Amino acid sequence: MSYDGGGGCWRYQNVGTPTIQPGQAVALSGTGVAQAIATGLGTNAIGLAQTAAASGFALVVQRINFITLADWTAATGSSALTVGAAYYLDPSTPGGLTATAPTTPGQIVQQVGIALTPTTLDLSIQSGIML
Repeated sequence: MSYDGGGGCWRYQNVGTPTIQPGQAVALSGTGVAQAIATGLGTNAIGLAQTAAASGFALVVQRINFITLADWTAATGSSALTVGAAYYLDPSTPGGLTATAPTTPGQIVQQVGIALTPTTLDLSIQSGIML
């Protein structure tokens, strides 16, 4: 991990198996990060990927401030964010975000941010709460 020069960004190594895509939520894992998922403690999001990285390669992770992407499909399944919607760590899709808070016992409710525009998320990662 190293600081990447401002804007709340840090550089980590992808230690997970799949490629992490821009906008996907990441969690600390060993000596780096892997895709986060809202299915248990220890997999909470610490930030969103700004860059893509295959396993073993470095990526930039944004942890605070605004993150703007032209296409949010890799994280939300839709190219655009819903303005005004709160986004949560998804319990079904690794690295995913959802505008619907998890409700199933054993899942984690972790708000990641609020959409300001169809392309910009106000990144304000909250602590996860186990249901």
